[in-house]
Amino acid sequence: MITTVTTTTTTTVATAHLATVVGSVAVVILILFLIAKELLSATEVDSVHSVESPGWMGKSRLLADKANTPIYPLLFVFGAIVVTEVVAILK
Repeated sequence: MITTVTTTTTTTVATAHLATVVGSVAVVILILFLIAKELLSATEVDSVHSVESPGWMGKSRLLADKANTPIYPLLFVFGAIVVTEVVAILK
C-alpha cells in the first residue's frame, strides 16, 4: 500500500514539474515569435534609400504574415496556462 502511494505521488510531482517546464518553454517561444513578427513587419519599403534588394523586403513581409501560423496555437496554450493558474489561485 505504501509503495503504491509513493509511486503515485512521485509520478504526480514529476508530471507537474514537466508541465511547468513545457509551459515555460511555450511562453518563451511565443515571445520570440512575437518579437520576430514585429521586427519583420516593421521593415519599410523605400526604394530610393534601401540598401537591401526589393526581393528581401517582400520576403520579410511574407515571413511576417506566415509567423501567425505558430503564434495562434501558442497563444491558446498561453491562455490555457493563465486560466489554469487563475483557477488554482481562486480555489
